Amino acid sequence: LVTGVQTCALPICKTYVALILDSSGSMYSIRDEVVSAYNAQIKTIQEEAEKNKVPTEVSIITFNTTPHTPQQWCVEASKVRPIDMEEYKPEGLTALFDTVGKVVEDLSEHENEDNAFLVCIVTDGFENNSLKYNPVRIKELVQGKQDTKHWTFTYLGASDFDLTSVADVLNIDQANRMMVNASTAGRTAGMSAHTGGTQSYFSGRASGQTMSRTFYDEGDKTDSTEK
Repeated sequence: LVTGVQTCALPICKTYVALILDSSGSMYSIRDEVVSAYNAQIKTIQEEAEKNKVPTEVSIITFNTTPHTPQQWCVEASKVRPIDMEEYKPEGLTALFDTVGKVVEDLSEHENEDNAFLVCIVTDGFENNSLKYNPVRIKELVQGKQDTKHWTFTYLGASDFDLTSVADVLNIDQANRMMVNASTAGRTAGMSAHTGGTQSYFSGRASGQTMSRTFYDEGDKTDSTEK
């Protein structure tokens, strides 16, 4: 028995990855860096999906005052295009809960006993403008999905503020969240850890894993199979 993972029977299940990126006004000062890092993450997903032969569809969603129409939705990993500066223009407030809620609602139509979901959230600020999802409702939604053992949520908080309270409300597993300071070194460390977590996640998917509770774990990242 290995803790922290859930498995599905082979053949490999389909994987749905959602990249949720904060584009509120506070992100403007690091716009170039964010676009570069996000495109590197897209490349990692494509490489890992191909290397591990994991059928994968990717969605890219930005948000600020409201959730945006997805830039790309359930696109085959190999066909996902990088985001550019024209698509990423930070401004406005932060409707984090509404965005996460909508993404989860829309992806849920693909739920079955085999598919798995990886929802990655990157933000540098606090929730301050959601209308549909309050703290209680978003926590219940995320917890309910995690309880199925087919959904993995990750939270990368890159800020000079302590964003732990936001991650607590979302109820994301402790080892699936990472807080880094807003310096270049901090953000670089965060994205490096995220890349490592993505590689481990797809390695696990290749062996039938449907959930990870240790995405940012600094210990042994080798995913195992629960029998």
